[in-house]
Order: sequence, then C-alpha cells, then structure tokens
Amino acid sequence: MDALGTALVKGWRWIREDRGASTLSLLALGFLLLLGSAVLFNFALIGYIRHRAVTALDAGALAGAEEIARYLSTTWELCVPAGTPPSTVVALYDQNRVRWAVWGQMGAGAAMQYASMNGSQLTRYRVSFGSEFWTVHGHPLRQILVDAGGQRTLSLVGPVVGGQTRQMGAQATAEVYLRRWRFQSWDCSPNPETPMVYYWFQFDWGIRLVR
Repeated sequence: MDALGTALVKGWRWIREDRGASTLSLLALGFLLLLGSAVLFNFALIGYIRHRAVTALDAGALAGAEEIARYLSTTWELCVPAGTPPSTVVALYDQNRVRWAVWGQMGAGAAMQYASMNGSQLTRYRVSFGSEFWTVHGHPLRQILVDAGGQRTLSLVGPVVGGQTRQMGAQATAEVYLRRWRFQSWDCSPNPETPMVYYWFQFDWGIRLVR
C-alpha cells in the first residue's frame, strides 16, 4: 500500500506540474496571438490612414487649384490704339491675373478647409509657376502648380504600443493649365481721326493632379 500510495502521489504531482506548464504555454501562445493580431491591425490601420491622408491632401491641392482656375477663367478686353499687337492685352492679363494669383498664393483657405474636412491638417501650401507654357498671340502664359502638404494623426493599438500616436505625412500637387482660349477684334474708333481696335479674349483654365 505504501508503494502504491507513493506512486499515486507522484502521478498526481506530475499531472499538476504538466497542467501548470500547459497553462503557461497557453498564456504565452495567447499573448503572442494577441500581439500578432495587434501588429497586423496596426499595419492595416497605417495603410488606411496613409490613404486617407493622401486623399485629404489631393482634395486640398485641387481645391486651391480650382479657386485659381475660376479666377483666371474670364474675359479680358480692351480698346487700344490701332496697330497695338494683341500680345499687349495678353501681357496685361498675365500681369494682373496670372501672376497675381501666384504672388498672392491664392487658394490657401480653400485648401486648408478641404484638407480639414477630410481629417488632415494642412501644414504647407505653395503656389508657383511650372515649366510648361501656352503661347497666346505671341505671349506665353505659364503653367501654375499648387503644392499642398499635411499630416493626419494615427492612434496605435495593442499591448505594447497601444495609446501611442503618430503623424502620417502626405503631399499632393495640382496643376492649373490653360485649356482653351478665344479671340475676337473689331473697330472701336471714336472718330475717323482716332483709329482704335477692340481686342476681346476669353480664357478657360482647367485643373488636374500631377503627383
């Protein structure tokens, strides 16, 4: 009986020890699974937030470009002395409209608003001339580029990084380009002794994302 009792005690101890080791193994496995799930979820979350940040900056750059395009899409007309080349009127339009839009950094408010509506914060906005141009009666009208940069807050989850935040940066560039233009001219002389000519231009500008 003593030998049998001893064997039973040893067997019970072995079972208890095996159960303890199994419990620890299960706990470790559960933690690893939880950690792995958090890592995978954070990777998916980062991809989603990055996509949303890019979308927000695309919207911001396009909103700024749209404001500029609306401002530039207009008629420009002038009665000038006969013999004045049409390029003179185009140069005045360029100086008073196109260049002013760039110098005044037009569209910043609209870009900030649309970036905010899409969950991002606008941190950089720049309007500049591009390398392309379109010649209208001998005068070049240059391409306008609208660069927008910003960031979106990312909150991580999981047993190790949960609660930490990161800033996801993004940027976008939109182009304002001359889509089409029209020109007409007619006599506007007040009298035969003062020959004058009337130049009428209509400009239509478009927008598109370039990168």
